[in-house]
Amino acid sequence: LHLLVSSKEESLEALRVLVEHGADINAIGKEGWSVLHCVARCTPKPFESIRFLLQSGVDPRVKADNGWNALHFLANYCLDPAESMRLLLEAEPTGADVNA
Repeated sequence: LHLLVSSKEESLEALRVLVEHGADINAIGKEGWSVLHCVARCTPKPFESIRFLLQSGVDPRVKADNGWNALHFLANYCLDPAESMRLLLEAEPTGADVNA
C-alpha cells in the first residue's frame, strides 16, 4: 500500500482493490509512515483517498516517526489541504489531534 500511494499518481481504485483483499491500512512502513501519511504527503489530490481510508477504519491519530500526523503532512505538502483536513478533523472517534 505504501508504495502504491507514494507514487504521486491517482491510485484510489488500486487502493480500494488492495484494501478489499485484506491489505492492512494501519500498517507502518519502513520510513515510519502510515498509509494515511503517504496519501497526505504524496497524493496530488488526497481527498477521495483519505475519505476512503477513513471509511475503511484507518486511524487518523497515528503519528509518523518524526511526530507528525496526517494534518502536518497535508499542511506542508498539499496545494489545497482544506477539504482533506476537514475530513480528518471530523473523523471518529476523536478525530486527528490538532495539537500533536
